[in-house]
Amino acid sequence: MGRKSSKAESRPDVLIGLVGAAGRSLAMVESKGTRHVLEFGPLAMRVNRDLQADLEHAFHAIALRLKLRSVAELASNTRSACVAMSGIFDDSEKRVIRRFLTEMCFADDQVNVCEDVCATMAAHRIDYGGLITVSTGSNVAFFASLQKYVSVGCWGSELADQGSGYYLGREALIRIIDSKDGRRSATDTFKNEVLQHLGLAREQEIVHWFYEVRDTNFWRKRIADIAIVISHLAKTGDTTARQILECGRAEIIKSVKAGLDAAARSCLKDPSRNSESPLQIVLAGALAKQRDCYRNVIIKEVERFFNAFQTHAYPDSHAPLAAGFTIIDKPVKAEEGALTIAKCARSFRQDKGRIS
Repeated sequence: MGRKSSKAESRPDVLIGLVGAAGRSLAMVESKGTRHVLEFGPLAMRVNRDLQADLEHAFHAIALRLKLRSVAELASNTRSACVAMSGIFDDSEKRVIRRFLTEMCFADDQVNVCEDVCATMAAHRIDYGGLITVSTGSNVAFFASLQKYVSVGCWGSELADQGSGYYLGREALIRIIDSKDGRRSATDTFKNEVLQHLGLAREQEIVHWFYEVRDTNFWRKRIADIAIVISHLAKTGDTTARQILECGRAEIIKSVKAGLDAAARSCLKDPSRNSESPLQIVLAGALAKQRDCYRNVIIKEVERFFNAFQTHAYPDSHAPLAAGFTIIDKPVKAEEGALTIAKCARSFRQDKGRIS
């Protein structure tokens, strides 16, 4: 006769917050009063070649960390889990992730699926405000709540992510190829530094490198890392690096303007909250936070937008944002935000996601 389980043993106690990204993905797991942090490679829509297998591998690693025999046993011991992933803004993609988890034995009501931006805002404990992210990818989002928000960008690197690290890295590769063809110029310093960063000797080798990298899960990050070289060279006065960085700034300004305009017409229309205190706008990602990259131009564009409201330059259909804004750029752990969402599973449901 088998051993009877006590109530304490049978009650699921595991909480999981997983943030999937194009670069480094992280999970924060809470069990029996102890927190565990696990790191994985890319876990993002349209990035991983086999996202289902990679996601299952991540949950298997979580099970092993908790000394459980399988993902199925992990599921039976889990009270709630949140998967906040880059690129799953569409309801159909959320259903795909839910199906993956269901096939791992998780029940549908155990799991919350949302965009990674929601986890970042939850980590800041802000549910009414803005988030401007520029790192590997780029995204501008404004929230009426974590369930209702407008977002600009995040359509995938090959179609959008303008101004992102990936955008800058791709522009650097194209500029070097163009200079080889005589279409545009690039400084010798710029070409040499980028090629050295990639471990290449000649411009022609870029094509092989690109398609070889493109066939891996790390393609977005590897290309985005070129932005580190661009930022460094721009500080030294390299004209090619400065030109590319200026193009990135122009794209980010367009996204910030579009995000603010959409938010003022839709989600930021709560007069009581707008009059209580300045709107909190979070800057996330190295490119967004650095003053010599995007930080100053982002703040200038937000100031311009709010000043326009004070002079009544916007139509009545827009929300009154006279209370102004404040910039938040303290470092937080997005995986902790995902864990917070898991803890508040009953109140958090991504029913509508973005505002259309």
